[in-house]
Amino acid sequence: MFNKEIMKKTYSIILLACYFFIFLIPESNQFYISWDRRYVQVLILSLLNFTTFGFLLANNIFIKNLSRSINERIILSYTIYIGISLISIIFSENINESIITFSKYFTYLFALISVFSLSLLIEKKFILYFLYCSALVLLLESSSIVYNAIDLVFIQGREFQRDNFLLRSFAGNINITANSIVFKMAALYYLIFQTKNLKALSFTYIILFLSFSALFILLTRTAFLSSAIITLLFIIWMRKKHIYRSGLILISIFIAFLFVQSSFNQSDQNEITDRIASIQINTEDDSINARLRYYSHTIKSIAKNPLTGIGIGTWKIKSIEYESTNISGYTVPFHAHNDFLQIAAEIGLIGFAFYALIFLIPLYTLLTRILNTKASNLDFLIILMLFAYIADSMLNFPIDRPIAHIYLIFILVAYMIDQKTKFNPNEIL
Repeated sequence: MFNKEIMKKTYSIILLACYFFIFLIPESNQFYISWDRRYVQVLILSLLNFTTFGFLLANNIFIKNLSRSINERIILSYTIYIGISLISIIFSENINESIITFSKYFTYLFALISVFSLSLLIEKKFILYFLYCSALVLLLESSSIVYNAIDLVFIQGREFQRDNFLLRSFAGNINITANSIVFKMAALYYLIFQTKNLKALSFTYIILFLSFSALFILLTRTAFLSSAIITLLFIIWMRKKHIYRSGLILISIFIAFLFVQSSFNQSDQNEITDRIASIQINTEDDSINARLRYYSHTIKSIAKNPLTGIGIGTWKIKSIEYESTNISGYTVPFHAHNDFLQIAAEIGLIGFAFYALIFLIPLYTLLTRILNTKASNLDFLIILMLFAYIADSMLNFPIDRPIAHIYLIFILVAYMIDQKTKFNPNEIL
């Protein structure tokens, strides 16, 4: 019996690792399907869901864990949102496209249920694994970016440039990569302030240096803004504890800036500072102007179809109608660059409300604890992680990318597990 329980927990950890590291699946041209890796990642995610359900059935815990999942308000809200997405297909102008997009979101729902079900088998340890794996992924992503930049400049002998293909690492483009790094940065700060082992602490600062080096190489403005806010808020939150660690955080960031500036930006010493200074609402900036135009188009569409929407996954088609006078060549705005507005336009305001609840439920609970001075450091960590994802959702399209949305699933599950077990970092960190 004892060995069976150990094996059950071991298999659950292995399956959770498969979900967490699914972003490592390479470009799908390796499988001769298509260039964009997200399609193969969704396919593998579907197979992983079936494997997990088989594992739960084999251990006679499928019905029990499914019932516990549906009783969670976050999972229930997600389920209703997916249900409304299914209904929206009736109003779609392109049913095939709606079915394709719905199948991806349906896969996400079952991934959420699967990860939560597996986490129940290891309980508190899930949060510990989540934190350590976040740090490991940060190391992989950031070191990959730094290595690619070194290869570009020092091995190939080329002048450094913000190259979307060479620097995107494990994601679809450099902006997705940069924000993926930011999502996990709060977990690293948590480890920095909670870790007692000096060797482990030194390693976290190395990862922090590499992470900010990668951000300074990628020059993504949303990532700069989010990382600055997360860093500042975490330092303020921990101001009464380990002040010298906060100082070392700032020193690590400054060293990363100097490293990138001296190694890669020799032809333009002001490139990083100019990029940071350009973070403002300026309609003369093509990128900002385009986003504002997309937002305006989605709001018009929502006003026309507030309840039914235009059908899940069809914004990429409907957007042509609004953007026709601005389209250059065959470049079509596939995304509204705001997941919340796009979801509201595609499935209506009711469906949008249930999607928003996925974020509002944990935020309301955790912010209430902060106001009542009852919040733990883990509570604050989850708030910052959700903030990073929401910020990216309002400017980009993380729901379309497994590398981002699967991480959101792990954040939500960490919140739900903490509500049940009350994770105490002093027990295991």
